[in-house]
Amino acid sequence: MFNNKNDQQGYDDFNQRVQEVLKKEKSRTKNKKRHLIVGVILFLIIIIGLVVAGYFYLSKISEKNNYQTVQESKDQVEKDYYDLLEEKCAGQSCCLSSLKLMKENSYKECINGKCQLDFKCNGMGCESSLSWCEPKKEQKKKSEINTSDWKTYRNEKLGIEFNYPQNWTLKKSINEIAVCNPEYLGKNSAEGEFCGITLTKDNKYFSLDELENYLSKAENNNPGCVKRGDRKKIIFKKASSESIEYSICGVLSPTTIAWIIDDYYYSFDFRTDEDIAREIIKTINFIKEDKWAVYEDKELGVKFSYEKKCEIKKENNKVIVCGDQSVEIFNKDKNKTLKESIEEDFLKDYSSEKCFFEKINRPNNSLEYGIISFPIVVDSDLPWWNNNKNCPKQYSETNGIRYFMANSTYSDRYVFFDIGQYAIMGSEDKTWQETLKFIDQNETAGWKTYRNEEVGVSIKYPNDGTYKIEEREKNFAISQDHPGERFNIFKGDSCDKLLPQNIYKGDVKINDLEFKKYNLTGMLEPSVYLHKNDLGCYMFEAVKGPENRLFEEMMKTVLFINQDKTDN
Repeated sequence: MFNNKNDQQGYDDFNQRVQEVLKKEKSRTKNKKRHLIVGVILFLIIIIGLVVAGYFYLSKISEKNNYQTVQESKDQVEKDYYDLLEEKCAGQSCCLSSLKLMKENSYKECINGKCQLDFKCNGMGCESSLSWCEPKKEQKKKSEINTSDWKTYRNEKLGIEFNYPQNWTLKKSINEIAVCNPEYLGKNSAEGEFCGITLTKDNKYFSLDELENYLSKAENNNPGCVKRGDRKKIIFKKASSESIEYSICGVLSPTTIAWIIDDYYYSFDFRTDEDIAREIIKTINFIKEDKWAVYEDKELGVKFSYEKKCEIKKENNKVIVCGDQSVEIFNKDKNKTLKESIEEDFLKDYSSEKCFFEKINRPNNSLEYGIISFPIVVDSDLPWWNNNKNCPKQYSETNGIRYFMANSTYSDRYVFFDIGQYAIMGSEDKTWQETLKFIDQNETAGWKTYRNEEVGVSIKYPNDGTYKIEEREKNFAISQDHPGERFNIFKGDSCDKLLPQNIYKGDVKINDLEFKKYNLTGMLEPSVYLHKNDLGCYMFEAVKGPENRLFEEMMKTVLFINQDKTDN
């Protein structure tokens, strides 16, 4: 076909170049398709991304709008809820105060004393208060409750004493004491003030059996409304008793502990501060009401106890008790018997056959009793005491209680009691006349005076030759010849250091000076008096032998030297 090799070679080269061109063109076409596909894919991705982004954007706008709508609806519902409660309050101030507190904390109403888990029912202590559900506070552990600085409240009329937090206050009524947490004192109204803890004492109108029956009936009438525990022992400071703890829905004091002591019914209610309330219970001490007073007359040389409600009136040598009972005090010769004294003072002008002294035998070696008597009337139409007309009528026997009494220790006087048909009680389950004691008249007359400038005290002591003074640094003693019998007077900077272990008895006033009275185990009562002033702390102590009467008389002579003011 070709004439020579060169032509053939040329054709082959041309053909090869054509094939290479075709091959390159084919490859270029293939790459264009690939680029087109990639471009299409990228375009689709962008479109999808824009669609998704737009969707999420529109969703967020919709969600925000929906949230605002829901929140507005929720706020409106809550507003409507509290508006309804406000209508329920009907303008009552305590109710409105409780509603305000609920709004501030978003509390919901507690209905029938029931709340959701971990919430408790609460309310203010006035009648119209709403009840609300609030989160339960985690109770403090015992170790976290510091009671060292608590104050002590004592009420002898209620017969009770207890400790309570220092910054809390008390509100008292006839038979009720409210212990008020200052946190709630601002939440007051014309209807009352929310205190939180209340202790009530009543006559025994309930036994615990009757209380349980009452709670059972309340539970039957309103199932689920009463919560109560089993009877259990409750421990007080110096006593214990069976108790019942319960709560009744709808009552503003949801937790009550009830017990009976000495035939009195006690109820202890707490709405808040359960840990504090239970700690207060442990400090409760039951005390006896001191309803007795002591009448003491140094001039007449007698003293006796009587009911505080009685009026005492003195007329010369007569003391009138409660208006119609009396005691008269007469002087006598120390060497004469009671019989001899009565006959001389009252019976000299009367017939000894018609009027005479009659001794009354009673088992008391130091006391002597007697009456002015007469022959008993035998005619039944006349009273048996009709013959007292033959005696000094005011002092002779009658159908009431009348008698004379003398004491061999105080032989310079005797007394006459005119009691009447009944006797008025004194202390220690005795009638007032049975508590009468003779006392020394002008006991300290002629006593010696001891003065110690370093200690800052002067004091009188008996001038009978049996007492001596022992001086030491910052203290001195007045002692008798008998070993171990003495009065000690100490001065220190701190009362606690002078008397680290003691039993506190109470505050007493001697010559307008305040003392704290203590009784130490195994020692005379009252064995110790403490007095604190700007000079320091003073302890006056009686050790063993001396009579309590003598110790008290010495205390009445105490004077503090170089003291401008007294702090107690």
